Amino acid sequence: MITINDVTIGTPSNILCIVGSEGSGKTNFLGGMLSGALKPDNTAVDTLGTFIQSNEGEKAILLYDSDLGSEVQRKAAGILLVEKETNTNYSVVKALKVRDGSPLDVPLIQFGWDKAQGRHVYLGNKSKEESESRKINELSEVAREIFAKKSVLGYSELLNAVMEALDIKDRMARNYIKFMKDNGIIEKSNGITVEYSLSTGFS
Repeated sequence: MITINDVTIGTPSNILCIVGSEGSGKTNFLGGMLSGALKPDNTAVDTLGTFIQSNEGEKAILLYDSDLGSEVQRKAAGILLVEKETNTNYSVVKALKVRDGSPLDVPLIQFGWDKAQGRHVYLGNKSKEESESRKINELSEVAREIFAKKSVLGYSELLNAVMEALDIKDRMARNYIKFMKDNGIIEKSNGITVEYSLSTGFS
């Protein structure tokens, strides 16, 4: 079992996909995760911001290095993207897909090379402000895509569209609709029927 901030990312018998461009640090990040899964009990290992449940049964871990990325992502229960931070030696990890909940609630992990220790180390999470900014940006894009098809939606229509776009459940979609409304991404129209449209600043 692999989690980040108590959000389940990887589970036994399911595919966890790590993606990123060449030089992004994905191999190093994967190494940290694998060391956590293979370590002897009671051994401290830096798993680069992830929590790896002890592999008590010593079950096999299958690693596939593939260029059929889109196909793997369709089958994966969880997807993590590793990106090189601009003008730094750090890498950032963000969730694109999680088994339960939403990837937008997974904090942005930072890791990088520590010269003194001679290895990559976990450097903490990005600030709450940066995580909120990511959430606003990505939900704004989702809203644009939804309202490009129809300019005004009833609440049930919007709820279903958000659930489908983000592959999330009813409760999480309701939270995101409230978040979009509170942050001015969408607005509720006046009248008897509750309908929503894209706010002017995001159109």
